[in-house]
Amino acid sequence: MFAEDRNFGEVRPAVKLILPVRKFFCLNPDCRQRIFCERTPGLVRALGVDDFAFRKGQSYWTILVDQERRRVVDLLPDREAATLANWLEGHSGIEIVTLDRAS
Repeated sequence: MFAEDRNFGEVRPAVKLILPVRKFFCLNPDCRQRIFCERTPGLVRALGVDDFAFRKGQSYWTILVDQERRRVVDLLPDREAATLANWLEGHSGIEIVTLDRAS
């Protein structure tokens, strides 16, 4: 039974959401929105790296997957090692990297 299927009457149970986010501040005085938030994934410990294309034979990207949560972490715009290396430099918590070496 799901929570939305239960009848709680007038009283609703309390729910606490914890979302890691980053805040960005706009320094442009003409900007209508001063603060922007971006949801960030939790700490990734095991990362899967593979090629990805929306259609076979088209431009290929690199897909990064959290192996423990089985969720896409990011898509990189190419298959270059330098692009992946730059991404990894900004994510220091990664302990395991798995690669698909098929061609």
